[in-house]
Amino acid sequence: LQEALIDHDWRFQGKPWRILRKGSLSIPVFRTRSPQARPREQQIAKIMAYCRLASVCFQPECPYGIILTSEDCSGFAVPNHSRYRKRFHDSLVAIRQLALASEHRSEIDVPYDSRGCRGCPLGAPRHVSKGLRVQRLGVPIPVYPLRNLFGQKGHCDCGDRFQWKPPYDMNG
Repeated sequence: LQEALIDHDWRFQGKPWRILRKGSLSIPVFRTRSPQARPREQQIAKIMAYCRLASVCFQPECPYGIILTSEDCSGFAVPNHSRYRKRFHDSLVAIRQLALASEHRSEIDVPYDSRGCRGCPLGAPRHVSKGLRVQRLGVPIPVYPLRNLFGQKGHCDCGDRFQWKPPYDMNG
């Protein structure tokens, strides 16, 4: 595909690696480089998003999506089933609620696993002097400063965006 597919009703877009088409079928495909025993939750949600886009933009019949997991073209076919589609829909709703709360600087109860945040690359602190800033609508947002045990100043993308100190280990 040259351009991203757009779902105007649900207001999201995406660009799968390939769309396989034959007759009335459209099968989205995306690739990941990591070999694995089974697809991860976020990969299932992503392929369901691509199934939605394929059914909206090409043909209404999209019975499954394919996740390729290595260079040898092995992978998984994920059925376009309501159980899996719900994962995508729920995550789309959650991210929109989080974005609205961030824009209005309001607190909402967003469940998260602090163990996942601890190693997230968006929570990795860096020195303020490096000048790298998160941007919203092309404008840098203010730095939300963090300090480690030695008093060194730092900040991170997640902390800047949501004005909090993520549970990342700044001293490790």
